[in-house]
Amino acid sequence: MVSPIFRISTLLVYKIPMENALPLSKAFSMLEKAKQLFNLEEYSFSLNTLEQVFLELCKEQERDYFDLAPNTTFDWKKLQEADL
Repeated sequence: MVSPIFRISTLLVYKIPMENALPLSKAFSMLEKAKQLFNLEEYSFSLNTLEQVFLELCKEQERDYFDLAPNTTFDWKKLQEADL
């Protein structure tokens, strides 16, 4: 499934998972038709950089960590009261 990543002014960036990717010839053909139909100025394809892959993995791990982490707010407050 194609998902939007971000939008800056008139620039739209989408992420296309590799399992949904078309052969480049077909993808460019479809984009050329869309370019003419919607009066697009330009488009481009690029692979993720190593940095983007690393940041995405970090985001996934953070989400997993916070989903599994216990609620420590109450424990922290108890420790603060004990210190008084």
